[in-house]
Amino acid sequence: GANPNHGGDLTLVSPALFAAVASGNETAVELLLQAGADPSARDERDSSVVRFAEQCGYGNIAKLLRKVGPKNGN
Repeated sequence: GANPNHGGDLTLVSPALFAAVASGNETAVELLLQAGADPSARDERDSSVVRFAEQCGYGNIAKLLRKVGPKNGN
């Protein structure tokens, strides 16, 4: 399957997980995490996806990302 951690098009710097968080779509975030998306992912400014969720006002998504925890010991 597709790599959920891949940013894709160069104009879309953030991975799919950031896009799902930006839209506030908790179901999409859950599905991406189940598919192996890395909840410790960082954007081009080195901001974590958890912090991004908090900045967007999505506390439930931030909580979900923390619950899943980092992949590969990150």
